[in-house]
Amino acid sequence: MNESFFSQATGKLRKLHALALFLGLASIVGALGIGYVAYLLSMGSTERRYRSFYLREATLLAKPAEASSRLSDEALLKAIESAWKDLGPKPPDEYVCVVDRQCRCILHTAFPQTLGRDCGGNRIPAEGSHPSRTIQEMVDAQRSYVGSYVSSAGQEQIAAFVPIARDGWMLGLHRSKEALKEEIDQSIRFLRTGFYMVCGILMPFSLVLLWKVFNRVEDSRRKTKEALGKSESRYRTLVDNLQDGLFIACNGKVAFVNGAFARMAGYENDEIVGMELRDFMAPVPENEACAQVCSKEGSEKGSEELQFRLRRQGGEPGPLVKLKSAEVDHEGCAAVAGIITDITPFKLAEDEIRRALEEKEVLLGEIHHRVKNNMQVICSLLELQSDRSENARLREMLHDSQTRIRSMALVYEKLHQSSSLAKIPLKSYIENLVAALCRFQPGQANGISIDKEKIEDIHLGIDDAVPCGLVLNELIANCFKHAFPDGRTGEIRIEAHALDDAVLEMKVEDNGVGIPESLDPRSSSSLGLELVTGLVEHQLGGEWELRRGGGTEFVLRFRKRSSDSKTEAVRQRESKERPKP
Repeated sequence: MNESFFSQATGKLRKLHALALFLGLASIVGALGIGYVAYLLSMGSTERRYRSFYLREATLLAKPAEASSRLSDEALLKAIESAWKDLGPKPPDEYVCVVDRQCRCILHTAFPQTLGRDCGGNRIPAEGSHPSRTIQEMVDAQRSYVGSYVSSAGQEQIAAFVPIARDGWMLGLHRSKEALKEEIDQSIRFLRTGFYMVCGILMPFSLVLLWKVFNRVEDSRRKTKEALGKSESRYRTLVDNLQDGLFIACNGKVAFVNGAFARMAGYENDEIVGMELRDFMAPVPENEACAQVCSKEGSEKGSEELQFRLRRQGGEPGPLVKLKSAEVDHEGCAAVAGIITDITPFKLAEDEIRRALEEKEVLLGEIHHRVKNNMQVICSLLELQSDRSENARLREMLHDSQTRIRSMALVYEKLHQSSSLAKIPLKSYIENLVAALCRFQPGQANGISIDKEKIEDIHLGIDDAVPCGLVLNELIANCFKHAFPDGRTGEIRIEAHALDDAVLEMKVEDNGVGIPESLDPRSSSSLGLELVTGLVEHQLGGEWELRRGGGTEFVLRFRKRSSDSKTEAVRQRESKERPKP
């Protein structure tokens, strides 16, 4: 078995040697071909540059005719010849000629004996998009031209023709095409020679380097295979030891699962592959959405989080799991990959906490209701005591005590009606308090209107609502008793608004007779004003002031205490302690 293995390995190495040799030879041939193509491209590019150069030089020689129109023909021809000679050293095959409108040669620097000869039939061969023409056609067209040209002697040349501003003359700058190509070839010959030398020296080394590259590639492939094997082993260990179940489904069928998924479903890994994903969902309505997500048609919903009941082997219901899925590509198939987490313990704990909270809310609501009822009983007892007393002063004191108790009972009634059980809406509370005061003091409230439009929608906790209600009860009751004597009519305005997130300002204002200047509310023996001072400064921790003029205005400011924030803190603590799936 070992000999067979080594013979196969040797055969592979021989094939690699042959392939390396073939590639080396192919690279040499390719390099030579590339060098030859580069040579041809260089020749063409250099020839095009020469043509452009000759066209610019011919244009320059025609400038004397444009510069002075007063020169005679002979003087102009001499000026053109002089300008050509002044351009510097020239190849021996270069010359300038000028023909007139009838294509008679009137200047020829190389062969003066041709002067007066008709050269209109000399041919300009077709080249590229330009058709074949004669010199006569070029003179008649009076257009510049640079390219191939055949002289009267039949020599192939590169010529540049430009019109001269003198009776249809045409100037030509001529150069032997063969001599030009030889000159170009000489200019780039060293590049070609260098290329051949580089190919001859470096190609043998390239074969050795190519062989070493093949050896390194083979070694790298072997190391890569080993690294992939280790990576796959680590991946398999990680996936199989996860507590969450993993799966990949193509067209609704399971293509891969890990050990945790198999344990949750009560199967072995190999038994699950190929089964329908719907087979693992208990037949309950809430599982239909999950089945759509895990199917091919619902793969676009792959980012959703859903919960469903897993069905174990044999059809028995399994744990409650949370599914997180995403659309992936699996072996060329549009598939759905998902993670399922067993959230049964978290759900049980959550349900237990929810039941405890509901019981707590019911109990707290019942407490508020019973406190309110007990206060109503106290009010009834005070009313019975008041009815049995013949002392008018005592009955008034008992009546005031009843209104104070009712203001506190109204707080608990609002708490019982509120959904939070921890805070009450201030606007609704003031409206109910005013209605209760008007109902219990009908004689004093007649003819008095109460403006409550400037009360903002503010919520107060129970720690602030009770003293605030008692203060409002005292101030409004004082308005009824003292602001409008002898049945006068008037108006009471109540305002409440927030100065910032924590500070509240409340106003109770009337347009009655007002408080005398001699009366100091803070040193008054009146129980109501003493209650206002004590409740505002000590219970609410705020301040109040009295404004006189056109009636009486009480302004009190206080900072909301931490009853709301305590409730919020309790909620945050309970939410942190609550187990999350």
